[in-house]
Amino acid sequence: MAVDRLCVIFKPVNYAVAQWVNYNFNSFCEFNGVALGSNEDGIFELTGDTDNNTAIDAFFELGPTNLGEDKQLKLRRLIASGEFDGDLLLTVYKGEGGAVEYSLSPINKDMTQTTAETTLQLFPQDRFWSFKVENVDGCDFSIDMIDVLVALLARLIR
Repeated sequence: MAVDRLCVIFKPVNYAVAQWVNYNFNSFCEFNGVALGSNEDGIFELTGDTDNNTAIDAFFELGPTNLGEDKQLKLRRLIASGEFDGDLLLTVYKGEGGAVEYSLSPINKDMTQTTAETTLQLFPQDRFWSFKVENVDGCDFSIDMIDVLVALLARLIR
């Protein structure tokens, strides 16, 4: 049985696209509110917070961005808002190489929304940045907003 399958999911309600790797199913559907996966061995109900008692790793990456500015930037602070029940790991990639990891821990939680923020190390200035957010110990998460506070530098990039 193949274990190197890739599952791509599209939700037309909000145009969200996700992909699952190491997904050992060749078919997927949701029926009566229950997620089902099937492969050569049968149909399986996909429930619970673990995969055969193993925490489920999840992450997403945001591609390179200049954050809407033509000038070089220094990143100062990042605030993430959404729903998450544990710590997240943020990796910030600088355009010319190099990456720094930060822990995002919940600091403000109300009935539906959780906020986490971190002060970013003073990177050397750059124009393009990429971000990766991943769960720690399989925590469930959904990010609604990422806000980055930047310092604009006077030089234009040509």
